[in-house]
Amino acid sequence: PYNDREFLFIFNLLLIGVMAIILFSVAERGKQNTRSAESILLLALAIATICVNGIALSAIVFRIISWGVTPNRLAVLGSNLLMLIHLLIVSHRLFLSLRNKENHRSIEEGIASMLPFYSIWTGIVVFLFPLLFGFK
Repeated sequence: PYNDREFLFIFNLLLIGVMAIILFSVAERGKQNTRSAESILLLALAIATICVNGIALSAIVFRIISWGVTPNRLAVLGSNLLMLIHLLIVSHRLFLSLRNKENHRSIEEGIASMLPFYSIWTGIVVFLFPLLFGFK
């Protein structure tokens, strides 16, 4: 992912896909009886995804340092940072849920709490980036 743009793109698509699996699994789990084995598996998947996100972030930072800031690199950096924060929140709440310190509803609230930030970042990329980067 450090030197190949297409590989980094596929890497990020896979990251988004795994994150979607985690988030939808948590949402579906709320409709059923909670099972600790499922929670442990989701937590392990979330931790693995955090590690993969760290690799993607390091590759993006490497590309910015090596070849400079572009609108695409900055947009991907911001979205990966948001995904990392989102995964950390969900992982923390899954962990607390496993220890019976939080209920399933708090995990769902953690998922929903990040949606406004994704919207704000999208607005910044769509409306401010063209102005900041001179419509390039």
